Amino acid sequence: MTDHLSAVFTMLGPGGRRFADPESWARLESEVGTELPSDYKEFIDEYAPITVNSLFQAPGDHTLEPS
Repeated sequence: MTDHLSAVFTMLGPGGRRFADPESWARLESEVGTELPSDYKEFIDEYAPITVNSLFQAPGDHTLEPS
């Protein structure tokens, strides 16, 4: 099986891990009522905010303001 996440990381090069915060993910998942895929969270943690070829955009701030 192809490790697509590693292939993407290799293609894009080093990221910044600017938003790597497990507590923020837990709050977001609690708010939306579902667990997000781990590869999605890894990608966002590593690269967000990012736009690839003007086709794919991933905002970076997955935190939620307390209500």
